[in-house]
Amino acid sequence: MSPEMKSYIEELKSKGDFRPEGLRGYYLGMIGILILTFMFALFPFSILVKTEVISKSFETFIILFGIFIIISMMFYLFFYFPWRLYNSGEYIEGKIVKAQHSSIPFLLGFGWTIRATFIVCGKEYDANQDIKSFKNKHFVGFDLPLEGDKILIFYNKYFPNKNKIFVSGFFSDNCLSKSRYKKVMDFLNRDQ
Repeated sequence: MSPEMKSYIEELKSKGDFRPEGLRGYYLGMIGILILTFMFALFPFSILVKTEVISKSFETFIILFGIFIIISMMFYLFFYFPWRLYNSGEYIEGKIVKAQHSSIPFLLGFGWTIRATFIVCGKEYDANQDIKSFKNKHFVGFDLPLEGDKILIFYNKYFPNKNKIFVSGFFSDNCLSKSRYKKVMDFLNRDQ
């Protein structure tokens, strides 16, 4: 876990505001890293075997796999803070300008491409997001807001071009603060 994320969690715990459900995205990401590591270790191993640089031994693959895991996990544990904007970014209502279902699979699933615009300090910004249907039940099939609909966007207040479109599954799995989670949910449900 990155020092920034660890310190944020410690701060939330000291205030009684830590939401453990928000770590689900972090742990799922760790599993994803292991799967990608396996794939990336398998590729160079197969090339080295094919070119007869190394023998087809299982031990050699395990060593190569171990090296890839160590490098990947070091990056993940020390630098990765998933969905930082969901935890500390500002949020604002934007407008969807493009919502298109993709029949071409994203990594491990079909999904949606959403483009939205939002205004901060009188300047318009774009937000783009690919959303995999299998991860977000709200977006399965064609149950997606239409072009022109309002949507919540998280952004960096100093660099609004760094932003993420609100996706309920991702937000639920990555928001670490109880009070922020409640505040965002209240904001979303204010018209209902």
